[in-house]
Amino acid sequence: MLDEFQKNSIKPYIEMAKEKKIGLTQSAGRYAEDSGKEEFIWKDIQEKLCLVQSDSLLDLGVGFGPLASKVINYCIKEKKTGYFYDIPEVIENLKTEYAAPNIHFLKGFFPYGADEFLNSDITFDSILIYSVIHYTSKPFEFVKEAARKLKTGGRMLIADIPNVDKKGRFLCTENGRKFHAAYKKIPLNDVPIYKNQADFVFKNENQNKVINDQLISKILMEFRAFGYDVYILPQNEDLPFSKTREDILLIRNY
Repeated sequence: MLDEFQKNSIKPYIEMAKEKKIGLTQSAGRYAEDSGKEEFIWKDIQEKLCLVQSDSLLDLGVGFGPLASKVINYCIKEKKTGYFYDIPEVIENLKTEYAAPNIHFLKGFFPYGADEFLNSDITFDSILIYSVIHYTSKPFEFVKEAARKLKTGGRMLIADIPNVDKKGRFLCTENGRKFHAAYKKIPLNDVPIYKNQADFVFKNENQNKVINDQLISKILMEFRAFGYDVYILPQNEDLPFSKTREDILLIRNY
């Protein structure tokens, strides 16, 4: 069952899907001024997942913005098996836009109601979770369930993670404040001053605070104990939220 946080987190995307706002950068949770940067995001994803060596891809929370278009069209063009999972309203839009024998769409709020899929024999060389886990109140459980579908030797990229502690570390610096002022086009004096990252976390209620250093460390330590190689990776500077977000790459050894 979805809790209130999860229900509220998907409401904007349900509305955008109903209004057929397909292909907009904003439909993927980014700002309009970041339009066009999907090319850099897609390049980063391909490199980190080594997609050229992959025959199958599972995209959890695919969305319906420009990045989704790039991922789906790539699978169609390269004849790679692609499974794309998202809430029903999003998937219904995608199904009207894309059709190919190697493309499959799955509806739901992963992992709820996904037992049939999770218990099936199908596994993937690559799993992509891009700018998604902050929409759930149980991110570790989300990642753990997703990893069940990864082949031995496969790669899973949990990307664009809005770690509230990382964001706080950046925004409590003078450089961070100047960057924020320039990005938002506001006077520097209008940017709050924080004593440290804990002060930022305490004062900002519009953040999913379970996406934090503790979660990053838990994924790193527990999945290494499970037999995975796990890496915390920075984002390239040309990505929209590179100053405040980070990626995790998991490689399944056995």
